[in-house]
Amino acid sequence: MPLTVNQAIERATQLLLDIAGGIPGPVLDLCSQEHLPSLRPITLRRERISKILGIQLKDNEIIDILERLEMQLQPITAGWQVTPHSARFDIQHEVDLIAELGRIYGYDNIPAHHALMATALTSIPEAHFDLNKAKALLVNRGYQEVITYSFISPKMQQLIEPDAQTIAIANPLSKDLSIMRSSLWPGLLLAANYNYARQQTRIRIFESGLGFVLNANQATETDYVDVDPINSIQQIPLLAGLATGNFAP
Repeated sequence: MPLTVNQAIERATQLLLDIAGGIPGPVLDLCSQEHLPSLRPITLRRERISKILGIQLKDNEIIDILERLEMQLQPITAGWQVTPHSARFDIQHEVDLIAELGRIYGYDNIPAHHALMATALTSIPEAHFDLNKAKALLVNRGYQEVITYSFISPKMQQLIEPDAQTIAIANPLSKDLSIMRSSLWPGLLLAANYNYARQQTRIRIFESGLGFVLNANQATETDYVDVDPINSIQQIPLLAGLATGNFAP
């Protein structure tokens, strides 16, 4: 460190002289004092030590630990003014000193205490629906969760919910994905049909997601310009399941 450079040079020079001999030259010391790290005293309070470590260290134990770390102590009413060693640039705050006390004292010597906190049980309305519990129940009953497209074909929508105020997409990926679903049934039926066509005769699937419909007195599915995207579209949370085939595997 900058404050011990001269000491290190003298020691290195002495070792060279002892081993190889010779005559040492003068030391050229060019130092910028304004760029040297300042040794700022840090206030260390007894109360703060007890609060953070959770134990009551004796004054002589604190002094012994810090002096062994080559720190300078000046007693004050609340504790000490501590000046760290110039090599300990990592010690800048009071909590850094307390961490050193805990490290040298030994964390294993600090007793562990279980924190106590009062808890209040809140009531849950009977009408409350827990989606995660419902999904876990279905999985426990042998169902598998699927995720299907939110876009479906007008033909499928007409078969499932012909009277729903559906939302048409202005630039669909394809004709079969040109309107937004109002129900989860189209996706479940397509998934079941896909698996059934591949000799999977026993199917247990479910899906949770949103259905999309227009509010009453809003634009129809063929109108795009006058639809208010915030106030005209309802997003309805849905949960649906489908089972087909034998009762047992």
